[in-house]
Amino acid sequence: MDRLIDRVRQAASQRSESPRGFAARLPAEVLEQLHETRRQFQSGELNVSALWLADQLVAMLQADGHPVCGRQGMRQWLARKD
Repeated sequence: MDRLIDRVRQAASQRSESPRGFAARLPAEVLEQLHETRRQFQSGELNVSALWLADQLVAMLQADGHPVCGRQGMRQWLARKD
């Protein structure tokens, strides 16, 4: 029987994920708007919770047909400082 760690390492070596995640798949204009939304959220200009904003962004981007992460991924993205 293969060891669990060996199977995990094998799976990790075959992984082909973009280093920027969902953002790499968005059109430049949408990504720019998303960055502006994050900037306003982080500066306090948008007085909403991170979870609410993440839910809204995911729903709106999906409704517009854009491939996007889920709620937790968007919440983590909103907290990033890059």
